[in-house]
Amino acid sequence: MRPILLLWLSLSGILHAQISALETRTYYADPAATPPERFADYLHLKADLSFVPQEGKVRGKVQLYFKPLRPRLDTLLVEAAGITPQEVLLDGRAVSHRPHVQGFVLVFERPIGWERSYTLSVTYVAQPATGLYFMGWKPAQAGLRKQIWAISAANWLPCVTDGADKLTMEFFITFDKNYRVRANGELKKQTENPDSTITWHYALEKPHSSYLTMLAIGEYAFQTRKSSRGVPMELWYYPDRAHTVETTYRHSTHMMDWLEQELGVNYPWTGYAQVPIQDYMYGAMETTTATVFGDFYLVDSAAFNDRSYVNTNCHELAHQWFGNSLTLISSPHLWLQENFATYYAKKYEQALYGEDFYQFRRHEELMQTLAAGEKDAYPIASSMGGVARWYPKGSLMLDMLRYVVGDEPFRRVITHYLTQHAGGVVHTYDLYRAFYDVMGMPLDWFWEQWILRGGEPHYKVSWQTAAATGTLAVTRVQVAQIQPVNALNGLFRMPVVTQVFYTDGSMDSLRTWVAAQQETLDIPNPQRKEVAFVLFDPGRQVIKRLTFERTFAQLRAQVLRAPHMIDRYDALTAMDKFPLAEKRATLAEIFLRDKHFMIRGEIIRQLASDTQPDGLAILARALQDPDIRVFKAVAQYVTRVPEDLREPYEMLLTAPSYEANAYALRHLCASFPQDKAVFLGRTANRPGWRGQNVRITRLEMMAAQTPEALDTLVQLASPVYEFETRRNALQALQRLNQLPEEVIPHLFDAILHWNNRLANPAGEVLRYFYQQPNSKTVLSRYFFGATFTPQQKVTAQQWMKD
Repeated sequence: MRPILLLWLSLSGILHAQISALETRTYYADPAATPPERFADYLHLKADLSFVPQEGKVRGKVQLYFKPLRPRLDTLLVEAAGITPQEVLLDGRAVSHRPHVQGFVLVFERPIGWERSYTLSVTYVAQPATGLYFMGWKPAQAGLRKQIWAISAANWLPCVTDGADKLTMEFFITFDKNYRVRANGELKKQTENPDSTITWHYALEKPHSSYLTMLAIGEYAFQTRKSSRGVPMELWYYPDRAHTVETTYRHSTHMMDWLEQELGVNYPWTGYAQVPIQDYMYGAMETTTATVFGDFYLVDSAAFNDRSYVNTNCHELAHQWFGNSLTLISSPHLWLQENFATYYAKKYEQALYGEDFYQFRRHEELMQTLAAGEKDAYPIASSMGGVARWYPKGSLMLDMLRYVVGDEPFRRVITHYLTQHAGGVVHTYDLYRAFYDVMGMPLDWFWEQWILRGGEPHYKVSWQTAAATGTLAVTRVQVAQIQPVNALNGLFRMPVVTQVFYTDGSMDSLRTWVAAQQETLDIPNPQRKEVAFVLFDPGRQVIKRLTFERTFAQLRAQVLRAPHMIDRYDALTAMDKFPLAEKRATLAEIFLRDKHFMIRGEIIRQLASDTQPDGLAILARALQDPDIRVFKAVAQYVTRVPEDLREPYEMLLTAPSYEANAYALRHLCASFPQDKAVFLGRTANRPGWRGQNVRITRLEMMAAQTPEALDTLVQLASPVYEFETRRNALQALQRLNQLPEEVIPHLFDAILHWNNRLANPAGEVLRYFYQQPNSKTVLSRYFFGATFTPQQKVTAQQWMKD
């Protein structure tokens, strides 16, 4: 028995050693990884709706057709938070129900099972605080447009909130005939009623997720255009803003054609509409067949130059494929929707505006990605990833994936992925499988480091000309990965190009895998040419931080010779640490040679405080630049205007950019206060955009001498105006250090607003004034004298701290 025991012990030890040597992987535990448990499959929703807008109330009768997913159900939760059911029927008969925090629970007299489908009918009333929004119907909101809008089914429609449970929908919406109504799907019929209302019948005949439900009621008009394939596109607008239709919706039909061609899959629905709404808390929402967007995107020609709707327009349109046709199974897979929508909007701009603009967008994405990486290292495929991972980092990741596999293979994979999962729900693995199915390429290594894990590589690069073995001369590039390495975030393995540029104008290139913590890359230089500069990862193909010390001469050579605009820009920003005297002539040379707005804008930033003739000459030339973004950079960065620049700088007051107008007005008034009246007069007819930015800047400049200006700012901070005007007015009062007692109710109303883009900035204004003894007294007196709910008190007290 002893030899057998020894053999067993020996084998056991070997097995234990092998198990101990196995590689293990560690990931963040994601609390949202498991999809919600489902007890029924909802098939169709039919809703008859009417509204009492003055009371913020909806009256409805909803029929939900469903089929149980279990052989026996005694109860079933109906998600209807905030909804008061008045009558509940199952197949036409009353059914018992009890309240639940998420809605109500059906209690069946006899268990139901999966043998057949059922019809649940709910007659109800709801007065939702969120989910469905009533704008402009109360006297205190008299200046707002009268609208009702929703961007999901939550809190006003009894429905299922699980995005993986898709259903068709049908709406019969009755409202005042003086208003237009838009809901998901196609308009089937309008019926005029004797009581001066119209019933609008919309039907969405393909299943979608209820969180993509939309409703918009207001005073609208619309134009209909068609894509090349004949898809009807409704472009909604306010009748008094008809002049914004062309600039707002510019390229809309072209981007539909472009997406269909790029994706290799037709638009998955029968028609498409876009509807502006007031006080919207985000940019836009990709509700199925009918995107809603903040009406701040209704832009005229000047606002188009500040921020157009083009990128957002394409982003939401791309969602009709990525998100609406293919929908995430649970929140860690949200990246499959937002990454692709962000990516294809950027690629469309590349097709429209060119490669350099595309690199500008990628630069913005990288800055957001790296900023998020300073806070945490959550992965893209995580419910905790956050906006910076789901949008910009994910978009860059898709750039990188395309760089790894190639353009045409990438397109073929995406076409396969969209076709294979059309109308269904998707998981991160489904995209991985698409690459494997089409290309036979297992991309575990890429998924592991870029999608399932977080962080970014931080490369430290240096180079020298050194003799290798024998007599062969090389340029030796040392690459170190210096990011923190732990169980969750490791070293990165990527194919990277390194280029060596010589003073004679030639170049050598090496593409190799960089994977180890320390790498040595030798680029042969048999003729021992003089090296001008080295590029590590030209064109920024890899998401990364880069530490790369270079001399001024090397940076100068790079900014003058690098083929990619973004590499020239990187060299230019690295020059920031050098004194003006050393770089002024180079900056002037670059400005004359390189016309890209990013390059010229960075030169303006570095020369903004220059008082020497050569620097001022470049700034003067920038003010005559045909690219609006270049002279807008002068308005932004030159805050103290030299006398020599005054005359051309004053042209910015009426330039076709409201941001430039506001910058110029503020900086000219500060630089030449004796002529403030002249500057104010030249901007009198420019109200601006996004919260009346020029008008509020004018009022701020006038407030010290004109009490009426302060009164107007108080009025603009009131609930009569939309959120951006209110926010801008409150922030202007903070800069003026003025807190009239009349504005205090408006300030508290603002911090309690459901739109955080008003509530949070207003909270910062409240915090600022509360920390001043005199203001603290009047704020406290108002707070303790007014009537607030317990939750409102908690919200206010978060900002009222010393």
